[in-house]
Amino acid sequence: SEQRSTQGLLIHPCEHQHLAGCGVLSDDRQQPIGIEFPLRSHARNCGTLRCWSPQPTATPVTERGDMSSVPVRVRSMTLAQRQRALLCDLFIELGPTAPTLDEGWKTQDLAAHLWIREHRPQAMLGMFSEKYESLTERIQTDALHTHGFVGLVERLRKPALLIRPVDAVMNGAEYFIHHMDVLRANDRDQTLSPRDEESLRRSLKMFAGKVARTYGDRLVLDTNDGKQLELGRGTRPVHVIGKPSELIMFVSGRTENAKVELVGEPDAVKKLTESAGEI
Repeated sequence: SEQRSTQGLLIHPCEHQHLAGCGVLSDDRQQPIGIEFPLRSHARNCGTLRCWSPQPTATPVTERGDMSSVPVRVRSMTLAQRQRALLCDLFIELGPTAPTLDEGWKTQDLAAHLWIREHRPQAMLGMFSEKYESLTERIQTDALHTHGFVGLVERLRKPALLIRPVDAVMNGAEYFIHHMDVLRANDRDQTLSPRDEESLRRSLKMFAGKVARTYGDRLVLDTNDGKQLELGRGTRPVHVIGKPSELIMFVSGRTENAKVELVGEPDAVKKLTESAGEI
């Protein structure tokens, strides 16, 4: 049979090659896959698996070790999956007490926040109302004490079961922002692909809406490629110019750490910056 069973071994997305490690057979069944690379590939060990860097030709690896001719499609990781994986790796590398851009929070606090956001819905109350802040802080502290920092990060690597169907929509911008919170607080950075930048562009309106309402005048987000997002009305517009990823940083309150250009009347620019900083 052409559709032989495959080994229960996944190729890790080494060097973040955007592979999900999941193959879809011609009859739409999902199976783990092996990745065959050209002989000139430079192979190296990655944990217990062997990883390669070049672009792969994806085919199932059979129990006998030969390559089947069953066609497969390699599913790309979403922005949310990539940013989650990278952030968890960074948490482990830096440890629990590294700084973040979130005022008063170290990496352990941010990890706990992300975990309870998905696994303890009741804790969300304190994120929107001062009345329940103590409840949220207690749940966050309990999570750290129960699982420990490393245990919490390992649990964070996969979204909660109920979140998985909406993970790509719900968590792409969220995990990008918090990944940047850790990166830039520790003098690091990342470069996104055009595809990921486009994903973040689609999230801009949601994040910028509250800033525009607080600002009370006209806000123009300009990605410097002929595309603009305008919010609000008024006679003193401020143009915020930058990549979608940097605009997301600005309208999510990271005004001092966003690489953007602000164009407008000085007092209008000051008011907008203050409005965004309150988010």
